[in-house]
Amino acid sequence: MKPKYLLNLQLKYPPREETSGDWTGLNKGVGYELWSLRPYERGDSFRHIDWKARARTGNLYVREFARDAAYTLMLICDISPSMQQGGKREMQRDIALSMAQAAIQENNRCGLLLYAQGVEHYLPPSADPRQVQRIAKQLSMTHCADVRRTCLRPALRFMKQKLPSCLGIILSDFQHNLDELQGVTEATGRQKIPAHELVALHLLSGVEVNHQGFRGGQFSIKDVESGQTCSIDLNRWRDYDRLQQQHRQQTAQSLDHSGVSSLLIDVSAGDVQQKINNLFVRRVASRR
Repeated sequence: MKPKYLLNLQLKYPPREETSGDWTGLNKGVGYELWSLRPYERGDSFRHIDWKARARTGNLYVREFARDAAYTLMLICDISPSMQQGGKREMQRDIALSMAQAAIQENNRCGLLLYAQGVEHYLPPSADPRQVQRIAKQLSMTHCADVRRTCLRPALRFMKQKLPSCLGIILSDFQHNLDELQGVTEATGRQKIPAHELVALHLLSGVEVNHQGFRGGQFSIKDVESGQTCSIDLNRWRDYDRLQQQHRQQTAQSLDHSGVSSLLIDVSAGDVQQKINNLFVRRVASRR
């Protein structure tokens, strides 16, 4: 299966798993590749002190080394009713399969977690090349859940119970309350080397981003998740776009506060591959 996007997934922190792979995991000891320097902490072995750094700075620094290790990629996909609108579900599938292919071709494991009001389906991680086909089949077979509320919190709790560490990619339009993430992600975000790295891809259709093409008139719309209806005055599309922009900014801020890197993706845009790859490059650069 040929992926639509060629993605370069990079972890911000060394993975903790012991199995062989094309990434490096944190380990201290002589004979491994140098990963980084960090300030000395009580209890660190004097064998790992970098005395050249001590001479340059006057402070004690400890060398951290790296060894071969694999990571686990967990694709966390929102299948609530709002994802069915405007091509978001198709974009979700294309990105998920491209990421699965990128991970597995480097001998890393990949799994799938579908959620709406709770966990809808779980496909355990595997490095088997046929895992990409399994994920594709599950995504094609799964219909949007008939729910009135979308909750990410149960999915993240489930992931942490099942996996001691992973790179979790959340693919959603985030039409749900992110206050629920407090206490689930914030503790991880504050850890020096978190066990679960989380990245959120905020998928929106073109009409959700910009309503400039509308000229006027009124019509009623129905929220496919809450079931509520309201009247829209298209002459006020600028006001609506401003409110939507504020909501997107608040979503990004809430995710960042919870230690989750995020990226807004317009499903009608043509630079999806470049945006995603740039996001992972920025995450790695921010650690240095």
